[in-house]
Amino acid sequence: MNILIVDDNAEILDIIKYHLSKHGYRVYCATSGEEAMEIILNTPIALAILDIMLPKIDGFSLCRQIRKSFFFPILFLTSKVSEEDKINGLVCGGDDYMLKPFFVQRAYGKSLFFASKKYPL
Repeated sequence: MNILIVDDNAEILDIIKYHLSKHGYRVYCATSGEEAMEIILNTPIALAILDIMLPKIDGFSLCRQIRKSFFFPILFLTSKVSEEDKINGLVCGGDDYMLKPFFVQRAYGKSLFFASKKYPL
């Protein structure tokens, strides 16, 4: 199963990739929205984990762009804590919203839950 992580923080990417990979997931990492869309267009993704604060295109815009053609689950993992941001994350097409800093086990559990969801095409 392919999971995409989009974050401009290499340490976050490495931590999540390590934990998901050791449980058998194929993890793709992107540091920008453009890089993420390139992966999505060429790889069947089962789950995307997005940060909001990305260079050039923010996570909300990326989510809206993804939702134009794809219906896999999207989990926001971000340090944006306002209620408005949380609502925006759901309204733009996200399935859940987790705050940084985060517990790896919780992020892993949510990833398992959402990766197992089947969305209509």
